[in-house]
Amino acid sequence: MTRVLICANPDLNYIDGSSIWSQTIAILLAKSGVDSLHFLTKSTPERMELFEAFDEHDAIKIIDGTSPGFWAGQVMKRLQDHQLTDLAVRLDEKFEYDLVVVRGYNIAKNISGHVAFLAKCWVYLTDIPQAVEQLTNERKDILCRISEGSLRILCQSDGFKAIWRFCAPAASEEKISLYSPVIPDFPNTVPPLTERANKAIYAGKFKPEWNTLEMAKLWRDISDTSAAAELVMIGDKIHHSKEDHSYGEKMQKALEKTKGLEWLGAQSREAVQIEMENAKVGLSWRAESMNDTLEYSTKILEYGRAGCGVILNRNILHEQFFGGDYPLFANSDAEFIEKMRLAFSNDDVLNAAAQKIKTVARSHTMSNRLEEMVSLLENDIGFLADAKPTAKPLTLLVAGHDLKFFNGLKDCLQQLGNYVVIVDQWQGHNKHDETKSFSLLQQADLIFCEWCLGNIQWYSKYKLPGQYLVGRFHAQEKDLPYLASSVLSSIDHVAYVSHQIRREAEEILNLGAEKSSVIANFLDSDNFTINKKVADAKYTL
Repeated sequence: MTRVLICANPDLNYIDGSSIWSQTIAILLAKSGVDSLHFLTKSTPERMELFEAFDEHDAIKIIDGTSPGFWAGQVMKRLQDHQLTDLAVRLDEKFEYDLVVVRGYNIAKNISGHVAFLAKCWVYLTDIPQAVEQLTNERKDILCRISEGSLRILCQSDGFKAIWRFCAPAASEEKISLYSPVIPDFPNTVPPLTERANKAIYAGKFKPEWNTLEMAKLWRDISDTSAAAELVMIGDKIHHSKEDHSYGEKMQKALEKTKGLEWLGAQSREAVQIEMENAKVGLSWRAESMNDTLEYSTKILEYGRAGCGVILNRNILHEQFFGGDYPLFANSDAEFIEKMRLAFSNDDVLNAAAQKIKTVARSHTMSNRLEEMVSLLENDIGFLADAKPTAKPLTLLVAGHDLKFFNGLKDCLQQLGNYVVIVDQWQGHNKHDETKSFSLLQQADLIFCEWCLGNIQWYSKYKLPGQYLVGRFHAQEKDLPYLASSVLSSIDHVAYVSHQIRREAEEILNLGAEKSSVIANFLDSDNFTINKKVADAKYTL
């Protein structure tokens, strides 16, 4: 029984590229043969344009995240990211999912505090800095923790892969995978472009950076010179603008009042495809500030599936996919008008553009991606199965003078059933019963030195062939000689308590990314739960 949970920040009550991504990966997983797929929603499903597609797949069950039963009877309108995280963890405790698909930086960040849960997650993020120079040390550390702890990182493009590799150089090549947008299979036939009306189409969110207001404003200049030119706009998600507080009002007015513009509001994905198949040009023209993006629009591919030419920005990503000679690039108001007029008046140019888009779109269809998804599932679900308790648990020897930071980890390891834990209790940084240590050493498969002090110095000298030695490095060790004077070649791995300590220590030790990681200290959250608060407590943490 293969159980999957999807926990993502897009809300399927609104139609845009991110909500379609969530819908599509759910359908692709269902087609791949998973037995049970729970789709966790952040608001009560009310708009069926996207949700109704799930009805065709018996494996998919919608879990309304706002159900009062999840929140002690409290009525929730829309879940915040931390609430989605909390609920996902609780659902996993009940259903024991084999795989969890996560989208959204805040959700992934919150999940990174749940180590066992993160270990079964596929993480897909686009809401992260898209240039390494924009990454703060804190953000880099968080992404490193997510990458190292998750089952797999899914990336929309090679640019995102490069960001992840920069943040987590120790991650294996196969762990960071491309997962570009997926579109429905191509229809058997679509009307030839020469038989279509002079119609352009935009489908998606209405947002300043998406140039949707500019498209509407400039349409009069296009329709005045192009016979019977019509612009169809689809969607109802109008974003607010911090720079222009009246943006929403202006966008709404433009949609309702612009001559030659027909606003259809929200439509199902199937209805949008029909509209596309009757248009000549799809619009994916963005603001200049978007030219450095690592993310490309799913709508471009859907326009290509429908046989449309597309107006889009000239940038590195688009030139990579569609070629530097693509004929309908536009990077200004004047170029937008010029290329729209050209598309409506020159069939050769329009057909050449449509063919380039169509060629790229074919590699993104559901059928073409199904085999890839099945392969990922077989690899990763198989990996999880391999991690289940074996007939003979491994013996883990824990050595150190102060094990207060390890006891919680010890309990977790024993609960897994993979390990028998034995303890070599030292009396100080460099003081222990050597006879006892030698005796315990004979029993161990793995050796874990809590604190990198005299314990790791001793075990690095005497560990046996085939044994695996790990040290956990806190802060004081930076100023003490024990690790530096150990047999470093005998130490298989060092886990630092923070990324900051790791950076500072690695400047001296230079163990390398593959031999180091971060296992932070933790606190027992049960000590802070609401049911332990006294009646007159003023604050909640």
